[in-house]
Order: sequence, then structure tokens, then C-alpha cells
Amino acid sequence: MSKGTMPDFDEYKRLGEPEKREKAENWRVAIGLQQVDGLTPSEYLFDLAQKNIEGELTIGEVKERLRSYYEAMPQKDGDTERQDEADKVSAHKPDPVNSIVCTANATVKPRNATVTPQNDTVNRKNDTVNQKNDTVFDLIRKNPHITAALLAAQTGLGVATVKRHVKKLKDGGEIERVGSDKAGYWKVKGGRQ
Repeated sequence: MSKGTMPDFDEYKRLGEPEKREKAENWRVAIGLQQVDGLTPSEYLFDLAQKNIEGELTIGEVKERLRSYYEAMPQKDGDTERQDEADKVSAHKPDPVNSIVCTANATVKPRNATVTPQNDTVNRKNDTVNQKNDTVFDLIRKNPHITAALLAAQTGLGVATVKRHVKKLKDGGEIERVGSDKAGYWKVKGGRQ
């Protein structure tokens, strides 16, 4: 693979080294998800992904290098900010420990949980949904150009879940999208600031 180009993830499937094959598949999915969201990861990320697959860098070292790389940039234009976002979210996805922790936190319930009355359970679920809507709203207010992928990464929610929260905020008249999905931004409406 030449420097700065997307790794040939299929090459790792053919080589048959299980650890490299798994890392390559994780990177393929992570980068592909960014591309589906209209984001293009940088050539620098491709180089780091290649080094991670080859065992030269850990995922923690990849994240640290990306953070340092973008902090060192004197001034970011819109494309660089979107590339920064794509790179950081991509680097977040292939981390198997993080994926396991997120999955476990989302699905494991204690065996000895006490059963509560139905109304109390519904109220607690509504409180949790409202808290998540507030978190999504605050992130949009702070960064009107934020994407669903970055919202998902910052909240620990899935992209589909973030989109449902955004839809609730839009339907409630709290935010509106100005411009296209790719190049537009969020406008905060109403009395909530």
C-alpha cells in the first residue's frame, strides 16, 4: 500500500492473520460509516490505520496522534473540521475494548434488579430520554455544524438513536436545519438557549 491511500482491507482477509484481519475489518467498518455520513477521513488517518493493523501502533496511540495532529493545525477551515471529526470518530470505532464496554453498558442488567411499578419505570425512562435530548441539544447549541456521527461519539449513543433525538428536537420546534444535510448547520429556536 502506498502512503496516504486507503488500506486494502481485503488484502488482510486473504493473508489470513486473524489479529490483522480483525483490525482491518474494524477499520473498514469505521471508515465506511464516516463515508456514509458524507465525511471523508484524511490520508493521515489511513496511514495510522495501516500502522495499527500492522501492530506498529495501538489504538490509544492512534487517538493521541490524531489529537496532537489536529491541535497543531494553526487554523481549521470547514473541510478540515469535518475531516478532524471523521478521523476522530473513525479512530473511536475500531477500539474493541471500547466497543465491548459500550455494548455491555447498553445491554447488561443486574440479575437482582428489583421490579418497580409500571408507572415508575415509565417515568424513569422518560427522565432518561429527556436527559439524552438535553445532552444532544446542548452539543448542537455549542457546535451548530455537528454531525450525527460526532453526536453519537460524544454521547455514547448509536447514530440511529441520535437521529431519533434530533427528530424529537426538530418536531418540538427547538432546532431546525438550515441548508443541506452535508453543508448546513443547526439553528436553535425557541426560548431554550
